Amino acid sequence: MNEEELFGANGEGFTVNVAEVAKCKDMLAVTRLLAMELMKTPYMSVGDFMKNLSDQDLHTLLEIGDNHENEHFQEMILISEMLASSEGVPGVKSLDETQERIGLFITFIAIEGLARKGLVRVYRENMSFGEDMSKLIVAEKID
Repeated sequence: MNEEELFGANGEGFTVNVAEVAKCKDMLAVTRLLAMELMKTPYMSVGDFMKNLSDQDLHTLLEIGDNHENEHFQEMILISEMLASSEGVPGVKSLDETQERIGLFITFIAIEGLARKGLVRVYRENMSFGEDMSKLIVAEKID
């Protein structure tokens, strides 16, 4: 599947064609399931997505986030864009914004991994791609 089928442009940046993502058999199940869920219910918070990730999907996303050469790394862009869009955050307009959003998504995944190991207390309700949430505490170390 080519990028033109997966991404579209509108006046607010790039958007993801969730119907095409849901149909793409080459993608990870977690990516396709998110797209299918968003087709049914257009809103999903980042925190709910993290909370509902299986341990295996979390592990897979952590591995992909650690290796930008991974064949599924582009799915990190798709997932972060689908989640941002579901929160009402405008699509990215530049490579810098894309890199920032992916970095934030990888950070959220890492925090979720640490929380499941009991190393941090996570505040999933503060996980968001919205700038208005950027100053809120997402995790704190457990002593």
